[in-house]
Amino acid sequence: MRVVLECLREYPVLSDAASKAGIHRKTLEYWMKCSEAGSDGYDIEWQGVIRRFHEHCQAAIEEAHDNLLAAAWHIAMGSVVYKTDEVLVNLGYEGPDAYLRDENGNPVVETIRKANPKMLRFLLEWLRPEKWGKRRKIDVPQKGGVLVIGDITTKPENSSAASIKARKWKSRSREIEKANS
Repeated sequence: MRVVLECLREYPVLSDAASKAGIHRKTLEYWMKCSEAGSDGYDIEWQGVIRRFHEHCQAAIEEAHDNLLAAAWHIAMGSVVYKTDEVLVNLGYEGPDAYLRDENGNPVVETIRKANPKMLRFLLEWLRPEKWGKRRKIDVPQKGGVLVIGDITTKPENSSAASIKARKWKSRSREIEKANS
């Protein structure tokens, strides 16, 4: 289960995480359903927190989305990249604690990246599709049609929502990789 969670943290697609963990996708879905139902054996510790398996899965997926969003934000808005001090990195320091400092104690600038307007547009479309997304065609009333009798509000048993989410994730990560190069 921890392997699944680590995989979801990097790439939030259930089928991909299941295959990397060496299980079938249906097995993973079964684990998540059992965890939601409150079955025994699905309380696990991950990242120092004990929760139900399905809650950890949701947290891992959200973390992956947050990481992708942060990468897109840095590309869109531009950023300053500071040099790192290899001695501090080897001592285990990370982030701002590992920056190379000048004689005044200020971080040494390596690069200043300019803002990327294409990535900004991409972010706006992603985060606010109702305002910035592509305009959809408006439904126009037509004469004639088909009368549907029965309950059409139920979801189909074989939903394609998961594959659509996976395609959106892949598309967004490709856009970010393309902007980085």
